[in-house]
Amino acid sequence: NVAVPPATAPQDGATAPVDRLALREQVGQLILLRFAGTAAPAYVRRALSARRAAGAILFHDNVAAPDQLRALGAALRRGGGRPIVAVDQEGGDIRIVPWAPPAASAPRQAEAGSVRADAEAAASALRRLGVTVTLAPVADVPSVDGAAMGGREFSRDVRAASDAIA
Repeated sequence: NVAVPPATAPQDGATAPVDRLALREQVGQLILLRFAGTAAPAYVRRALSARRAAGAILFHDNVAAPDQLRALGAALRRGGGRPIVAVDQEGGDIRIVPWAPPAASAPRQAEAGSVRADAEAAASALRRLGVTVTLAPVADVPSVDGAAMGGREFSRDVRAASDAIA
């Protein structure tokens, strides 16, 4: 079990940054957009600029080459703010950016004891490409055979999976 500290109110009557946003913007900061293709459509750039979305999650059809990915990230940021540019980069077959680490799947990383080094290498490579969030590692622990995330886990043992991502 992980203890989560309670939220604290700003001191001395200060306003939290989120309180300075309109309700539409506050809700927008909970949304990641998905779009097709290797360039950000105008509606995506407008939504990010107006803070009606927090960013975009990219899939294989959004990513073609390093220069293209850097340009896409720059286009998403051009409207201002710091939008999220997210990819799923667990390793093995689950890599949106195929030339970036980790090459090994989560189970292979755990077996090799390379989870932390692989995560650091992926973070460095993805940062240089303009990606701001990687949706990895996945800490799922399948409890039944045939689970949807089966084969993508660091371990079927809760403690071992926890240790792998700590």
